[in-house]
Amino acid sequence: WYKAEKLAQFGPQLEAENGLYQTGWCRSPDCEKQLKNYKAMTRCLIEQKSFSYCFNCDQESVSDVLVAKSY
Repeated sequence: WYKAEKLAQFGPQLEAENGLYQTGWCRSPDCEKQLKNYKAMTRCLIEQKSFSYCFNCDQESVSDVLVAKSY
C-alpha cells in the first residue's frame, strides 16, 4: 500500500488507479465525507501514528487510517 499526507494529493490517483492508502485522520465525520468525492472510504484504523495531521483538514491526526475505493 501507499502512504500519503493529503487527500488532494492521493485522491485523484486513488479514483483513477485504485490502491490502499495509509494517511492521518482526525476522526471527524466531516473529513471522512470528503473521501466520497473520490469514491473512497475509510477501511480500518491503524494504531501506528506516522502522520501528524488529518488527510483533509489541518487538525492533529488522532491515528492513521487505511483509505480505499468503495464499491
